Amino acid sequence: MMNSGMYLHLGCSSTILQIDDNLESIDLIGRLLRSKTNCHLLSATLGQTGLAMARTLRPDLILLDLNLPDMSGLALLCQLRTEPLTKKVPVLVLSAEAHQQKIDECIEAGASKYIVKPYDLFGLLDVIHGLTQGE
Repeated sequence: MMNSGMYLHLGCSSTILQIDDNLESIDLIGRLLRSKTNCHLLSATLGQTGLAMARTLRPDLILLDLNLPDMSGLALLCQLRTEPLTKKVPVLVLSAEAHQQKIDECIEAGASKYIVKPYDLFGLLDVIHGLTQGE
């Protein structure tokens, strides 16, 4: 993994889908990705919308919040893992839920990584880079 203090711009040209109902979080990650990567960020504020977008667009990475207004993020993760079109897309859970039991549950359900909010932005970039580059 890259040393976050050493790079100015990641070469990532991936499509990332963020499923999160918090518009401030979507804005923050969007600004971060625009300033430090070539990644294209799409977003959905509802789980069902995010699932439909994932099926259609087949992003390179999904950023998933667990607290969505129409369904649980864990239920959405399970659906993503059973769908033929999305089962291999890496899913990075970004959640304020810090209990180890919830983290373990998400990893067992197929999350690639789990990061607790608030997160270190450069650490997040390192994880995104690793997941989009298959590291």
